[in-house]
Amino acid sequence: MAIITLTVKSQKGNQFPVQVDTQDRLYQLYHTVSEVSHESVYNFNLAFDGSLLPLDNENETIDTCGIEQGDVISLMH
Repeated sequence: MAIITLTVKSQKGNQFPVQVDTQDRLYQLYHTVSEVSHESVYNFNLAFDGSLLPLDNENETIDTCGIEQGDVISLMH
């Protein structure tokens, strides 16, 4: 269990930091981003390292996706 800070960057160039636990599931990341972006989780997708992060995969965690401290997550509409 480790808390890390990621940067979420929108297509419009807006950036904001989010803190997550490396054991959080991807749907938890979506909900965290939803809270700070004030958008429904169903109105955006998240991508990391050129791949979409699936909202509906309950087994994938931040850690198993290879996401680490300081990484940038893309917020796409």
